[in-house]
Amino acid sequence: MSDWQVPPPKQPPPGQGWGQQQPGYGPPPGYQQQPGYGPPPGYQQQPGYGPPTGPPRPNWFRRHKILTGLGIFAALVIIGSAAASTGGGNGSSTASGSHPAATGSSPKAPAATLGGRCIEPGLTAYNGTLICGTNGKWQIPASSTGSSTRSSQPPAAPQYTTAQQQAIDSAESYLSMGSGFSKAGLYAQLHSQYGEGFSARLAHFAVSHIKVNWFHQAVLSARGYMQTEPGWSYSGLVQQLDSPYGGQFTVAQAEYAARKVGL
Repeated sequence: MSDWQVPPPKQPPPGQGWGQQQPGYGPPPGYQQQPGYGPPPGYQQQPGYGPPTGPPRPNWFRRHKILTGLGIFAALVIIGSAAASTGGGNGSSTASGSHPAATGSSPKAPAATLGGRCIEPGLTAYNGTLICGTNGKWQIPASSTGSSTRSSQPPAAPQYTTAQQQAIDSAESYLSMGSGFSKAGLYAQLHSQYGEGFSARLAHFAVSHIKVNWFHQAVLSARGYMQTEPGWSYSGLVQQLDSPYGGQFTVAQAEYAARKVGL
């Protein structure tokens, strides 16, 4: 049997290294890739694949601001109502313990506070110390301030002495006769010794403290002259009314009376 030996490995020819492609490897000359492999002509990646483009989409709360605001408002109203009902019960029990209950036609009067809202005009609270006014607010009754008492009572009559009151009564008695007296003529009647005989001070006091319209008294006197002595002219009646021996009226009062009686 002949000796058999493994042939040595084929060495690359000089000038070629192991890192270079050896002849005889790869596609044969004239080889072209067959159609049907790779993306077809005009191929584009379909939308929806890969990362999105453009700014990020806002969340639900930002896209529904109105609904979000309404929800927050409704939550605050519910919380406030619950707190008010809890606190209102404590406040009403305190008020009922420290003050008498409100009185009036409505048994459901709110806790009265000066200047606070009330539900029914005329309703009183705290034993009448507060009243519901027409403006819908609790206020202090006018009677408690004393203004209504002062306005309802007439002013006190002035206090006269007995002599002064007698002189006034006598003057009013003469005027009630309807014959017509001037201020000077009434003073002379009260002071004259042939009349009432009052002192000058009392006679002057009386004619100054009676309520009388002297122009109307001049008209009454003019009518009396025309009834007792017919035939008066305008100037004659004025002179008679103005004369110190006649009516003793002023010129203005005499002229007014003459015109009033038709002269």
